[in-house]
Amino acid sequence: MRRRFFALQKRDDQSILSWIAEVRHSAYLLEQAGYALTDVDKVLALTQGLPASYSTFLVTLDTLAAPTFETVVVRLLNEETRQKYSPPLAPAPPAPASSSSSSDTKSENDENDAMQAHAAHKVRAKSSKVKCHRCGGIGHLRAQCPSSSHLDTPNDNRHVVATADFSDDDSDSEINIAF
Repeated sequence: MRRRFFALQKRDDQSILSWIAEVRHSAYLLEQAGYALTDVDKVLALTQGLPASYSTFLVTLDTLAAPTFETVVVRLLNEETRQKYSPPLAPAPPAPASSSSSSDTKSENDENDAMQAHAAHKVRAKSSKVKCHRCGGIGHLRAQCPSSSHLDTPNDNRHVVATADFSDDDSDSEINIAF
């Protein structure tokens, strides 16, 4: 039973969350059967069953002095998110011309176009909600403010209020000073 615990392998169709749950469940069953498991045992079972795409992640774990199971779980979930949402490091080689791959390539191109359109829409939506702290206008920041004077003048109707707290052990007094 203990040997099977250390031989667990993450399936390709399995999410990291499901993989962590499987390792936790197997560890629980071993502990209920009377086998003592340390955090190191759980970390080893969790990391030994990972696919090759997590090899860089495994190297980063070596820098930790004493990785706990929970620390590794958090880092593993972050790594899954990074791998899932970051672009691939190298472009994919071009597919050979064939009738079946051209439809696959077309659907991949459509998906990429849709993702780029969605990202551009998000940028436009964010910029339309931005409010300038200089003129109060919407759609730009203070650094890009189109107002005539970019230098702050002393009479620009801004007031700064400073609060000082002079507290002694026996009294709490607060003084407000306006500039």
